[in-house]
Amino acid sequence: MMIANFQKLLCVFLCIYSLSIVGQKNITNVEYFFDTDPGIEKATDVSINLANDTKTLLDIPTSTNMETGLHTLYVRVKSDNGVWSHPKPYLFMVANETNEIEKVEYYIDEDPGIGNGVDLSFTKGATINETFTITPSNELSVGLHTLYLRIKQKEGHWSHPKPYLFLKAKETDLITGAEFFIDTDPGVGKGSSLTVSNGAKISQTIEIPTSDDIATGLHTLYVRVKEGADEWSMASAYLFYVSNEPIDGDSPIVNAEYFIDDFVKVGEATKIALSETSSRLNTSFEVKNTGELSQGEHHLFVRVQNEAGIWSLLDSFTFNIEGVLSTPFQEIENVNFYPNPTTGAINITFGSDGFKGKYELYDAIGRLIQTKQIEKTDQLQENIHQKTGIYFIRLLDERKKVKFIKIIKK
Repeated sequence: MMIANFQKLLCVFLCIYSLSIVGQKNITNVEYFFDTDPGIEKATDVSINLANDTKTLLDIPTSTNMETGLHTLYVRVKSDNGVWSHPKPYLFMVANETNEIEKVEYYIDEDPGIGNGVDLSFTKGATINETFTITPSNELSVGLHTLYLRIKQKEGHWSHPKPYLFLKAKETDLITGAEFFIDTDPGVGKGSSLTVSNGAKISQTIEIPTSDDIATGLHTLYVRVKEGADEWSMASAYLFYVSNEPIDGDSPIVNAEYFIDDFVKVGEATKIALSETSSRLNTSFEVKNTGELSQGEHHLFVRVQNEAGIWSLLDSFTFNIEGVLSTPFQEIENVNFYPNPTTGAINITFGSDGFKGKYELYDAIGRLIQTKQIEKTDQLQENIHQKTGIYFIRLLDERKKVKFIKIIKK
C-alpha cells in the first residue's frame, strides 16, 4: 500500500488538446483559476500559442497560502472565433508536509471503531511505501470479504478507511471429477465425464470431441468440476465456431478493415495496410480522422478476411476522446438487458427518460440484419430469430445518444 503526500508548493502539469465545437479552430487564449470562478477573462492568463491538433504541458504553481485539503484547478480556452470553452476541472490535494503518519490500522468487514483496529508496524514519516502481510483469522468464513486500512496523522486526524476486496477460498476440498456439455445444461452430474487428475487445481490439456450432427454456427462449451464428495462448481463457458466449410487454421490474412461507432458493410470499411502475410493480424495501424470525433466514449471494430474469403467475427475496442471544446459524445444511460446468453428473446429496459429512436441488429461480422424505428417506450421486447451466434444491437435515440449491446444467442 502506498500513501502519497503532496507539498504545499505544488506544480500541476496539464495536457490540453484542441478540439472545436464546429470544425477545427485555433486556441488563442488559455486561463485558469482555483476553486471559485472569477468570471470569463478574469482568471489567471497563460501565455501560450496553440495551433490545431497540438498539445502542451502547463506548469501552474499553487499559492503558498492555499489551505490544506482538496482543491480544484479549472482550465478553459478561447478559440479564434471568440467562443470560450466550459472550464475543465482537475482535482488535487494540498497536504501539510510536516504532518507525519503515526499509526496504521486495519479491520475486516465490520468497523470496530476508530483506533480499535489491528495495528500495523511501519516506518514513521510523511509518506508510507511498504508491503504489509495480513493473515485472516481461521474463523473467517469462506467467501468474499473486505479489508479496510486507515491512517492517523501526528496532529490526530484519521483518514477515511480504504477498502480492498479479497476472497477466502476453501483449502481442503480436492477436485475429484469434471464434466462438460455443449449449449444446453443436462443437469448437474449428468454432463459428459472428463478424466482429470485429482488435486486442488487442474492444469492439463483435455481434448473434447464434437458431435458430427452439431449445427453450423457459434456454440458454447461448458465445463464444471466436482469438489469433495458431491459439490459442483459453477460452469465455465468457452465459445467455439462450427463451419460447414473446411477452414484452414493457417490460411493467411489477405484483408483487414475497421470502422468506428457506425456499422459498415463487410468489405467497405477503412482498410488496414498489412505489412506481411500471416494467419494472425499482428500489426500497428493508424486510426484516421479521430479529430472529427466528438468528446466521449467510442467503439472501434476490426475484422479480417483470410485467403479462403472467410471474414472473421468482429473484435471490438472501447476508447475515449478527451477535448476542451468538443461536443460530448453521449451514451444512453440506465440501459439494462437480459437474458444474455439468450435462446432468442431479449428484454431491454430504460431509465425514467425512456427510449425513442432507432433499433438496429447486426451479425458477428457487422452485417445489418434488422432495423426499425421505436416509438417512446421504457421497455423493448425483441427476438433474435437467426441461428446461434454473436450479435450486436445498436440503439440510437432522438438526441443522438448511442448504446451498443453484445448478445450471445445459444
